[in-house]
Amino acid sequence: MSYRLKPQILNDPFQDPVLYMPFQFEKRALLCDLGTIDLLSPAQLRQISDIFISHTHMDHFAGFDLLLRGLLRQNMRLSFYGPSGLREHISHHLKGYSWNLAEPGPGGLEIRVHEIVSARQYRCQKFRFHNRFDPGPTTSVTIQNGLILSDLDITVRMAILDHKLPCLAYRIEESPQYHIQKDRLVEQGLLPGRWLNTFRRALHDQQPGDVLLPIADGPSPPMQTLKTIKDDFTLCQPGKVYAYVVDCQFNQQNIDRLLPLIHKADTLFIEAGFRQQDADIAWERYHLTTEQAGFLAGQARVGKVEPLHFSHRYIDQKDALIAEVNAAFAASLDGRLILSPPPSD
Repeated sequence: MSYRLKPQILNDPFQDPVLYMPFQFEKRALLCDLGTIDLLSPAQLRQISDIFISHTHMDHFAGFDLLLRGLLRQNMRLSFYGPSGLREHISHHLKGYSWNLAEPGPGGLEIRVHEIVSARQYRCQKFRFHNRFDPGPTTSVTIQNGLILSDLDITVRMAILDHKLPCLAYRIEESPQYHIQKDRLVEQGLLPGRWLNTFRRALHDQQPGDVLLPIADGPSPPMQTLKTIKDDFTLCQPGKVYAYVVDCQFNQQNIDRLLPLIHKADTLFIEAGFRQQDADIAWERYHLTTEQAGFLAGQARVGKVEPLHFSHRYIDQKDALIAEVNAAFAASLDGRLILSPPPSD
Protein backbone atom coordinates (compact mmCIF):
# COMPACT_ATOMS: atom_id res chain seq x y z
CA MET A 1 0.00 0.00 0.00
CA SER A 2 1.13 3.54 -0.68
CA TYR A 3 0.94 6.57 1.55
CA ARG A 4 0.27 10.14 0.53
CA LEU A 5 3.08 12.04 2.20
CA LYS A 6 6.74 11.48 1.39
CA PRO A 7 8.57 13.55 4.04
CA GLN A 8 12.21 14.43 3.63
CA ILE A 9 14.63 16.45 5.73
CA LEU A 10 15.73 19.09 3.27
CA ASN A 11 19.13 20.06 4.64
CA ASP A 12 22.13 18.49 6.32
CA PRO A 13 21.43 17.97 10.06
CA PHE A 14 23.97 20.68 10.92
CA GLN A 15 22.10 23.19 8.76
CA ASP A 16 18.68 24.82 9.10
CA PRO A 17 15.93 22.34 10.02
CA VAL A 18 13.37 22.20 7.21
CA LEU A 19 10.99 19.28 6.68
CA TYR A 20 9.59 19.10 3.13
CA MET A 21 6.49 16.90 2.81
CA PRO A 22 5.21 16.45 -0.76
CA PHE A 23 2.06 14.46 -1.51
CA GLN A 24 2.78 11.53 -3.79
CA PHE A 25 -0.26 11.79 -6.03
CA GLU A 26 -1.13 15.48 -5.77
CA LYS A 27 0.49 18.77 -6.68
CA ARG A 28 0.67 19.74 -3.04
CA ALA A 29 3.35 19.88 -0.37
CA LEU A 30 3.73 20.90 3.27
CA LEU A 31 6.69 22.56 4.93
CA CYS A 32 7.75 22.50 8.57
CA ASP A 33 9.90 25.55 9.23
CA LEU A 34 11.30 27.92 6.65
CA GLY A 35 15.05 28.24 7.03
CA THR A 36 17.34 27.68 4.04
CA ILE A 37 15.23 26.30 1.17
CA ASP A 38 17.70 26.71 -1.71
CA LEU A 39 17.40 23.01 -2.59
CA LEU A 40 13.73 23.37 -3.57
CA SER A 41 13.04 23.96 -7.26
CA PRO A 42 10.55 26.59 -8.48
CA ALA A 43 8.10 23.77 -9.25
CA GLN A 44 8.44 22.41 -5.71
CA LEU A 45 7.89 25.87 -4.22
CA ARG A 46 4.68 26.25 -6.21
CA GLN A 47 3.28 23.06 -4.70
CA ILE A 48 3.57 24.27 -1.10
CA SER A 49 0.13 24.91 0.38
CA ASP A 50 0.76 25.06 4.14
CA ILE A 51 3.79 26.02 6.22
CA PHE A 52 4.09 25.17 9.91
CA ILE A 53 6.52 27.49 11.68
CA SER A 54 7.96 26.47 15.05
CA HIS A 55 9.25 29.98 15.84
CA THR A 56 10.88 32.84 13.96
CA HIS A 57 14.53 32.63 14.92
CA MET A 58 16.50 33.19 11.72
CA ASP A 59 17.46 29.54 11.15
CA HIS A 60 13.75 28.66 11.09
CA PHE A 61 12.42 31.57 9.02
CA ALA A 62 15.19 33.00 6.81
CA GLY A 63 13.74 31.42 3.65
CA PHE A 64 10.62 33.60 3.66
CA ASP A 65 11.81 36.11 1.06
CA LEU A 66 13.05 33.41 -1.33
CA LEU A 67 9.68 31.68 -1.08
CA LEU A 68 7.83 34.96 -1.58
CA ARG A 69 9.79 35.75 -4.72
CA GLY A 70 9.16 32.28 -6.12
CA LEU A 71 5.39 32.51 -5.59
CA LEU A 72 4.75 36.20 -6.15
CA ARG A 73 3.07 35.87 -9.55
CA GLN A 74 1.17 32.70 -8.73
CA ASN A 75 -2.60 32.66 -8.41
CA MET A 76 -2.66 30.62 -5.20
CA ARG A 77 -3.25 30.60 -1.47
CA LEU A 78 -0.37 30.02 0.94
CA SER A 79 -1.22 29.32 4.57
CA PHE A 80 1.15 29.89 7.49
CA TYR A 81 0.72 28.50 10.99
CA GLY A 82 2.94 29.65 13.82
CA PRO A 83 3.32 31.17 17.27
CA SER A 84 2.36 34.53 18.67
CA GLY A 85 4.03 37.35 16.73
CA LEU A 86 3.95 35.58 13.36
CA ARG A 87 1.50 38.04 11.78
CA GLU A 88 3.72 40.96 12.71
CA HIS A 89 6.87 39.25 11.41
CA ILE A 90 5.28 38.44 8.05
CA SER A 91 3.74 41.90 7.78
CA HIS A 92 7.13 43.54 8.33
CA HIS A 93 8.75 41.30 5.71
CA LEU A 94 6.07 42.30 3.20
CA LYS A 95 6.40 45.99 4.07
CA GLY A 96 10.11 45.80 3.30
CA TYR A 97 9.36 45.98 -0.44
CA SER A 98 7.61 48.47 -2.73
CA TRP A 99 4.40 47.17 -4.32
CA ASN A 100 3.38 50.18 -6.42
CA LEU A 101 3.19 48.05 -9.59
CA ALA A 102 0.75 45.58 -8.04
CA GLU A 103 -2.60 46.24 -9.71
CA PRO A 104 -5.82 45.90 -7.70
CA GLY A 105 -8.04 43.01 -8.71
CA PRO A 106 -8.99 39.41 -8.02
CA GLY A 107 -6.59 36.48 -7.96
CA GLY A 108 -2.88 36.60 -7.29
CA LEU A 109 -0.96 35.33 -4.29
CA GLU A 110 -2.89 35.32 -1.03
CA ILE A 111 -1.03 34.70 2.22
CA ARG A 112 -3.12 33.54 5.17
CA VAL A 113 -1.46 33.71 8.55
CA HIS A 114 -2.81 31.63 11.43
CA GLU A 115 -1.14 32.93 14.58
CA ILE A 116 -1.55 30.62 17.56
CA VAL A 117 -1.81 33.05 20.48
CA SER A 118 -2.71 30.41 23.08
CA ALA A 119 -3.60 26.73 23.35
CA ARG A 120 -7.24 27.73 22.86
CA GLN A 121 -7.16 30.40 20.15
CA TYR A 122 -5.55 31.48 16.91
CA ARG A 123 -5.96 34.67 14.92
CA CYS A 124 -6.17 34.64 11.14
CA GLN A 125 -5.23 37.47 8.79
CA LYS A 126 -4.92 37.70 5.00
CA PHE A 127 -2.31 39.53 2.91
CA ARG A 128 -3.05 39.75 -0.85
CA PHE A 129 -0.61 40.67 -3.61
CA HIS A 130 -3.23 42.59 -5.58
CA ASN A 131 -3.96 44.61 -2.45
CA ARG A 132 -0.24 45.39 -2.11
CA PHE A 133 -0.14 43.05 0.87
CA ASP A 134 -1.99 45.48 3.11
CA PRO A 135 -3.13 43.52 6.19
CA GLY A 136 -6.74 42.38 6.02
CA PRO A 137 -9.11 42.18 8.98
CA THR A 138 -8.29 39.78 11.79
CA THR A 139 -10.60 36.96 12.83
CA SER A 140 -10.29 34.80 15.95
CA VAL A 141 -10.84 31.04 15.91
CA THR A 142 -11.20 28.68 18.87
CA ILE A 143 -8.76 25.76 19.09
CA GLN A 144 -9.90 22.44 20.54
CA ASN A 145 -7.44 19.69 21.48
CA GLY A 146 -4.65 21.42 19.60
CA LEU A 147 -6.41 21.07 16.22
CA ILE A 148 -5.39 23.82 13.79
CA LEU A 149 -6.03 22.25 10.36
CA SER A 150 -8.30 19.49 9.09
CA ASP A 151 -9.00 18.84 5.41
CA LEU A 152 -9.55 15.83 3.17
CA ASP A 153 -5.84 14.94 3.18
CA ILE A 154 -4.48 15.72 6.64
CA THR A 155 -5.19 16.67 10.23
CA VAL A 156 -2.68 18.86 12.06
CA ARG A 157 -2.38 19.47 15.79
CA MET A 158 0.13 21.53 17.72
CA ALA A 159 1.56 22.03 21.20
CA ILE A 160 3.15 25.20 22.54
CA LEU A 161 6.61 24.55 24.00
CA ASP A 162 9.10 26.72 25.88
CA HIS A 163 12.24 27.94 24.07
CA LYS A 164 12.45 31.18 26.05
CA LEU A 165 9.62 32.10 23.70
CA PRO A 166 6.64 30.12 22.37
CA CYS A 167 7.84 27.36 20.03
CA LEU A 168 5.34 25.07 18.33
CA ALA A 169 5.62 21.33 17.81
CA TYR A 170 3.34 19.68 15.24
CA ARG A 171 1.58 16.37 14.64
CA ILE A 172 0.54 15.73 11.03
CA GLU A 173 -1.82 12.82 10.38
CA GLU A 174 -2.76 11.52 6.96
CA SER A 175 -6.44 10.84 6.39
CA PRO A 176 -7.37 7.18 5.86
CA GLN A 177 -7.64 5.93 2.28
CA TYR A 178 -10.37 3.63 0.98
CA HIS A 179 -9.45 1.14 -1.74
CA ILE A 180 -12.14 -0.57 -3.84
CA GLN A 181 -12.04 -4.38 -3.53
CA LYS A 182 -13.12 -5.49 -6.98
CA ASP A 183 -13.35 -9.15 -5.96
CA ARG A 184 -16.03 -8.19 -3.42
CA LEU A 185 -17.98 -6.46 -6.19
CA VAL A 186 -17.88 -9.62 -8.29
CA GLU A 187 -19.06 -11.72 -5.34
CA GLN A 188 -22.16 -9.50 -5.05
CA GLY A 189 -22.82 -9.52 -8.79
CA LEU A 190 -21.86 -5.86 -9.21
CA LEU A 191 -19.90 -4.37 -12.08
CA PRO A 192 -17.43 -1.49 -11.83
CA GLY A 193 -18.77 1.63 -13.48
CA ARG A 194 -19.53 5.31 -13.15
CA TRP A 195 -21.35 4.63 -9.88
CA LEU A 196 -17.96 4.10 -8.22
CA ASN A 197 -17.01 7.65 -9.18
CA THR A 198 -20.19 8.84 -7.46
CA PHE A 199 -19.18 6.85 -4.38
CA ARG A 200 -15.65 8.28 -4.41
CA ARG A 201 -17.02 11.81 -4.69
CA ALA A 202 -19.28 11.17 -1.71
CA LEU A 203 -16.28 10.03 0.32
CA HIS A 204 -14.29 13.02 -0.87
CA ASP A 205 -17.10 15.39 0.11
CA GLN A 206 -17.45 13.67 3.51
CA GLN A 207 -21.17 13.06 3.04
CA PRO A 208 -23.03 11.38 5.95
CA GLY A 209 -23.02 7.60 6.15
CA ASP A 210 -26.79 7.27 5.67
CA VAL A 211 -26.87 9.05 2.30
CA LEU A 212 -28.18 6.74 -0.46
CA LEU A 213 -25.97 6.10 -3.50
CA PRO A 214 -26.38 3.97 -6.65
CA ILE A 215 -24.54 0.64 -6.82
CA ALA A 216 -25.00 0.21 -10.57
CA ASP A 217 -25.14 2.34 -13.70
CA GLY A 218 -28.21 3.00 -15.80
CA PRO A 219 -31.76 4.19 -15.07
CA SER A 220 -33.35 3.37 -11.70
CA PRO A 221 -30.28 1.60 -10.22
CA PRO A 222 -30.44 -0.14 -6.84
CA MET A 223 -29.38 2.09 -3.97
CA GLN A 224 -27.33 1.54 -0.84
CA THR A 225 -26.04 3.73 1.97
CA LEU A 226 -22.57 5.22 1.82
CA LYS A 227 -21.63 3.43 5.03
CA THR A 228 -22.70 0.02 3.68
CA ILE A 229 -20.78 0.49 0.43
CA LYS A 230 -17.71 1.61 2.37
CA ASP A 231 -17.92 -1.31 4.81
CA ASP A 232 -18.71 -4.00 2.22
CA PHE A 233 -16.59 -3.03 -0.77
CA THR A 234 -13.59 -1.06 0.44
CA LEU A 235 -10.43 -1.69 2.40
CA CYS A 236 -9.46 1.11 4.77
CA GLN A 237 -5.79 2.01 4.91
CA PRO A 238 -5.00 4.15 7.97
CA GLY A 239 -2.82 7.14 7.28
CA LYS A 240 0.66 7.64 8.64
CA VAL A 241 1.44 10.05 11.47
CA TYR A 242 4.44 12.38 11.52
CA ALA A 243 5.62 14.65 14.34
CA TYR A 244 8.03 17.58 14.17
CA VAL A 245 9.77 18.91 17.29
CA VAL A 246 12.56 21.47 17.51
CA ASP A 247 14.09 23.88 20.01
CA CYS A 248 12.71 23.15 23.46
CA GLN A 249 14.18 22.71 26.90
CA PHE A 250 13.94 19.33 28.64
CA ASN A 251 11.67 20.63 31.40
CA GLN A 252 8.55 19.04 32.88
CA GLN A 253 6.07 21.40 31.24
CA ASN A 254 7.51 20.73 27.80
CA ILE A 255 7.55 16.98 28.42
CA ASP A 256 3.93 16.96 29.59
CA ARG A 257 2.81 18.87 26.51
CA LEU A 258 4.99 16.99 24.07
CA LEU A 259 4.40 13.32 24.87
CA PRO A 260 0.65 13.29 24.06
CA LEU A 261 1.32 15.13 20.80
CA ILE A 262 3.95 12.72 19.49
CA HIS A 263 2.40 9.53 20.96
CA LYS A 264 2.77 6.60 18.55
CA ALA A 265 3.78 8.76 15.60
CA ASP A 266 5.13 6.61 12.78
CA THR A 267 8.10 8.96 12.40
CA LEU A 268 9.31 11.61 14.84
CA PHE A 269 11.55 14.35 13.45
CA ILE A 270 13.20 15.84 16.52
CA GLU A 271 16.09 18.12 17.32
CA ALA A 272 19.09 16.61 19.10
CA GLY A 273 21.27 19.67 19.33
CA PHE A 274 23.81 18.62 21.95
CA ARG A 275 25.53 15.46 23.08
CA GLN A 276 24.52 14.25 26.52
CA GLN A 277 27.90 15.20 27.97
CA ASP A 278 26.92 18.82 27.27
CA ALA A 279 23.47 18.61 28.85
CA ASP A 280 24.15 21.70 30.96
CA ILE A 281 24.73 23.78 27.82
CA ALA A 282 21.59 22.36 26.21
CA TRP A 283 19.58 23.33 29.30
CA GLU A 284 20.93 26.89 29.32
CA ARG A 285 20.15 27.31 25.62
CA TYR A 286 16.73 25.65 25.77
CA HIS A 287 17.60 22.74 23.47
CA LEU A 288 17.48 18.95 23.72
CA THR A 289 20.38 16.54 23.93
CA THR A 290 20.73 13.37 21.88
CA GLU A 291 19.79 11.23 24.88
CA GLN A 292 16.79 13.39 25.75
CA ALA A 293 15.51 13.23 22.17
CA GLY A 294 15.83 9.45 22.08
CA PHE A 295 14.24 9.12 25.52
CA LEU A 296 11.20 11.18 24.47
CA ALA A 297 10.84 9.11 21.29
CA GLY A 298 10.85 5.90 23.32
CA GLN A 299 8.42 7.17 25.94
CA ALA A 300 6.03 8.19 23.17
CA ARG A 301 6.37 4.76 21.50
CA VAL A 302 7.05 6.25 18.07
CA GLY A 303 7.89 3.95 15.20
CA LYS A 304 11.04 5.70 14.03
CA VAL A 305 13.11 8.67 15.13
CA GLU A 306 14.88 11.05 12.73
CA PRO A 307 17.22 13.45 14.56
CA LEU A 308 18.09 16.87 13.15
CA HIS A 309 19.35 20.36 14.07
CA PHE A 310 22.77 19.32 15.43
CA SER A 311 25.05 21.98 16.92
CA HIS A 312 28.00 22.96 14.72
CA ARG A 313 30.35 22.22 17.62
CA TYR A 314 29.99 18.53 16.64
CA ILE A 315 30.49 19.03 12.90
CA ASP A 316 32.78 15.97 12.65
CA GLN A 317 30.69 13.79 15.01
CA LYS A 318 27.52 13.19 13.00
CA ASP A 319 27.59 9.41 13.35
CA ALA A 320 28.13 9.65 17.11
CA LEU A 321 25.15 11.99 17.50
CA ILE A 322 22.86 9.68 15.55
CA ALA A 323 24.12 6.64 17.47
CA GLU A 324 23.41 8.33 20.81
CA VAL A 325 19.84 9.15 19.76
CA ASN A 326 19.18 5.60 18.56
CA ALA A 327 20.72 4.03 21.67
CA ALA A 328 18.60 6.20 23.95
CA PHE A 329 15.51 5.43 21.87
CA ALA A 330 16.04 1.67 22.22
CA ALA A 331 16.82 1.94 25.93
CA SER A 332 13.76 4.09 26.57
CA LEU A 333 11.50 1.66 24.72
CA ASP A 334 12.48 -1.29 26.92
CA GLY A 335 12.68 0.65 30.18
CA ARG A 336 16.47 0.70 30.57
CA LEU A 337 16.63 4.51 30.36
CA ILE A 338 14.74 6.84 32.66
CA LEU A 339 15.45 10.56 32.52
CA SER A 340 14.03 13.28 34.72
CA PRO A 341 14.32 17.01 34.11
CA PRO A 342 16.17 19.16 36.64
CA PRO A 343 13.91 20.53 39.38
CA SER A 344 12.32 23.85 38.55
CA ASP A 345 13.45 26.90 40.46
